Amino acid sequence: MSGARRRYFAYGANIIAADMSARCPEAREIGTSVLPGWRFIVARGGYSTILPDPSARVVGVLWSLTPACERTLDEFEDLDSGLFRRDMISVSGEPTLVYLATDTAPGRARAGYLEAVIAAAKARGFPADYIEELRGWLSRA
Repeated sequence: MSGARRRYFAYGANIIAADMSARCPEAREIGTSVLPGWRFIVARGGYSTILPDPSARVVGVLWSLTPACERTLDEFEDLDSGLFRRDMISVSGEPTLVYLATDTAPGRARAGYLEAVIAAAKARGFPADYIEELRGWLSRA
């Protein structure tokens, strides 16, 4: 039985500490992190994803996950249906798990989803300009 932990970068629903704690009680928060070279969007599926963009940055939360946490998140991110896929990217120079939407066409957030993410971002003290960027997705039709 391997207890190896892996770093995970959350930028959407999994920045909400209470929800992550309920989903993955063994997850340990490492802290807030800024990921340069990526942009936050709401994808066609109604949930957020990130896309490479040299002029942008994404603010999120780094977590330390157990293999059991990863299995839970694989289900939560609906990998089986193809809504999201797993990838490894470099965050602060270290390989880090991230979930990316498979359909990256811009879309409209599902009811209540983005409001909860914005509330968590505010509670965590994310930069005001970044919170405004998130809020901009609320008005997209």
